[in-house]
Amino acid sequence: MPILVPPRLLSLLLPGGIILLAAVAFRRWMVTPEMLASLLQILPVIVLGGGLLLSWRFHRSRLFLSLLILFLVERTLLSGTILRSASPPHTDRLLFPLLSLLLPLNLSALAWMPERGLLPPRALLRWTFLLLQIGSVAWLISHPRSSLSLRLEAMLLPSPSGSSDAFLSSPVLWAFGIGLLATLGRFLLRPQALEAGFCWAVVTIFVALCRGKVTPDTPFYLSTAGLILAFSLIETSYHLAYRDELTGLPGRRALQEALLRLPARYTVAVVDVDQFKRVNDRYGHEVGDQVLRMVAGKLSLVSGGGKSYRYGGEEFVIIFPGKSVREALPHLESLRREIEASPFLLRGRGRPRNKPPHPRPAPNPRRRVPVTVSMGVAPGGREAESPQEALRAADQALYRAKREGRNRICMVGA
Repeated sequence: MPILVPPRLLSLLLPGGIILLAAVAFRRWMVTPEMLASLLQILPVIVLGGGLLLSWRFHRSRLFLSLLILFLVERTLLSGTILRSASPPHTDRLLFPLLSLLLPLNLSALAWMPERGLLPPRALLRWTFLLLQIGSVAWLISHPRSSLSLRLEAMLLPSPSGSSDAFLSSPVLWAFGIGLLATLGRFLLRPQALEAGFCWAVVTIFVALCRGKVTPDTPFYLSTAGLILAFSLIETSYHLAYRDELTGLPGRRALQEALLRLPARYTVAVVDVDQFKRVNDRYGHEVGDQVLRMVAGKLSLVSGGGKSYRYGGEEFVIIFPGKSVREALPHLESLRREIEASPFLLRGRGRPRNKPPHPRPAPNPRRRVPVTVSMGVAPGGREAESPQEALRAADQALYRAKREGRNRICMVGA
């Protein structure tokens, strides 16, 4: 029996979790120290260049700034100093924990920021904040004996112990915890691949810095964090191109590709929401959108191996690969009856959007808007020259169902 993974959990794991798992396996079993040294000469630059190009092409300022910050941190940690005039011993003491503290906090802040473009004036505040941080870190490193630097050292450096291994201090661990919770909360509010990418980027950065000092793994995993963000943007763009934003169903482009991969036998059904224009005209487009979401939620749960798509407007398409019309018809009829039995309840004008702690019963019963669908069904494969022809035949059967009174299923040739 196949294991069903909830869509939200799947969108959290992909692609960031898979990339991190592959990076850990690659680093542990497939790469030698010599190979790693050669790889790290080009990997950060490739990730930065490719990621910046993607962020510019798709107008993603959050990704642009995140990749730039990761690259600056990676280069700074490897060089050991921001200002060449600073003395290395004191620089090394404060630089690593300070950057370890700022990095997860910056990424979590960027995860919550809206997209505002890459150039001023819309992104002026973000660039100013970034430059202020760079200037502050540079000043602290170049003045290691200042009272502020010494105070930060006492707070950020881990307590001395008998072990030769260094670890992260409590404030830095708290920063990673806050960063992870903030990015996870953002994903729960907006479950997209790029938001999940910020979660996995924070986890990957922790893997890079958890030893409390720069190791050969540090630049490798920092570059992996940038790679996760770049691939998450690609996944998000793919989702936007192939998924309908309103209903969450696969869109028309996904349908066209699915039609090219159909087996020799299949069934196509075109579904239309009855009297949808009347609902829009009477109650407004917001209510119409909610009706479409409700119907799409029912269609997404169609049984019998069917797959639902948003075709356009109030029309949807369901494909049953490998099934005849006779085999698909019971599942379609069950779906039609379920939608008919689920009327849409209008929200009252005085009803708050969020449920109050002590809700009071409404003085008037909520208005019920009946929602029904009509369906046209056509066989595919041998009985149709092409999937497009089967789709057109199902569309003609749909028009017949509407002429005969709606809320019914009509089949080609019946």
